[in-house]
Amino acid sequence: MTERELLEKLLRKDHLSVPEKNLLPEGKAKASLLIEIIVNALEKTGSYPGPFTNSNSFGESCCLSIEKSGYLLMKNSEVGLQRFDIVYKKYFSDKIEAAKKFLELNYESPGYAGTIDGIPIDWTQ
Repeated sequence: MTERELLEKLLRKDHLSVPEKNLLPEGKAKASLLIEIIVNALEKTGSYPGPFTNSNSFGESCCLSIEKSGYLLMKNSEVGLQRFDIVYKKYFSDKIEAAKKFLELNYESPGYAGTIDGIPIDWTQ
């Protein structure tokens, strides 16, 4: 698999096997390539990773979508015991900045600490 294919799988599944992780250069995920993958998928489907659902049964989620006024990023999180609500909503005029913020919202939280499945995100590349 190419580096791009590995990172596409990592974003899609939040997981790579140990042999797959070992194929990544320096064992890191390049932020620039992750952003490119997100933007390409967004342009193809209109939303990434899929349509936003704000529902108590859905759980935590984050979605980037193309709207008339720009790129809308929304995050749904638990606000009480088994209660979920929108905790972040912002429009961006630039798709690269929107995709970067999507990564930050999803993987810079304390639970992820800048990693996806233990793979550090390299923000310098």
